Amino acid sequence: LVDLGDHTEALKTLTEAATSYKNTPLFTNTAMAIQGLLAAGAAADDPAVLSAQAWLEQQQVDGGFAGNTNSTGLAGQTLAALGASTTAARAYIGGLQLTCALISGTALTNDAVGAIAWKPASLADAQQFGLDSGNLGEWQYASVQAVLALGAGPLAALTAEGADPELPAATDCTPPASTTPSTTPTPSSGTTSTVLDASAATSPVLSATGPGAEVRGQLWVAAALVAVGAGLLVLARWRRAGRHR
Repeated sequence: LVDLGDHTEALKTLTEAATSYKNTPLFTNTAMAIQGLLAAGAAADDPAVLSAQAWLEQQQVDGGFAGNTNSTGLAGQTLAALGASTTAARAYIGGLQLTCALISGTALTNDAVGAIAWKPASLADAQQFGLDSGNLGEWQYASVQAVLALGAGPLAALTAEGADPELPAATDCTPPASTTPSTTPTPSSGTTSTVLDASAATSPVLSATGPGAEVRGQLWVAAALVAVGAGLLVLARWRRAGRHR
């Protein structure tokens, strides 16, 4: 970039060209023209910059610009360079960025997580049919520009310093293995459950010992029979002793 000198007049020329091409407003051209002038030394509060910023902000609808993420990315990055809020732009882009939740139950796979759809219709199409040679270029084009509004600095300040040449690992969207919790039936269920006490396995409780009522009765009968038998034995010995006298 070079010093444009009278940047006010240059900005006016660039903005007019950007917004009048085939009578179609070009949000990205306007955004990049503003950033070019900021890099060349124009102040953010320059009247021409403020005028272009006001026009750009008026084009924002539901957080997005031109109804797509790549225009929103460049416009959002420009707003950030001007110190304006980018909350709505970031939310618009974030809603079209693939997450584990958005690919669940669709034709998309884990390696697509992080990609940004160009438009809502692009997202719906990919969820149904996946990414292939027919639409991959559109997603790549949208993603590299949309990401600029998610925290990147102004274009003139971007460098490769600190960049990691290795690709990050794909996001793992596999849900963790679930365990089936045990349930305790309520009294109204008509079923009962047996709860095993862990202490019973290591310290079994011995049942109380001792004769019951029925056993005690049988013992009394046995004792009486023993007594009768002993008496008969004594009587028999006494009779034998009497015969020998």
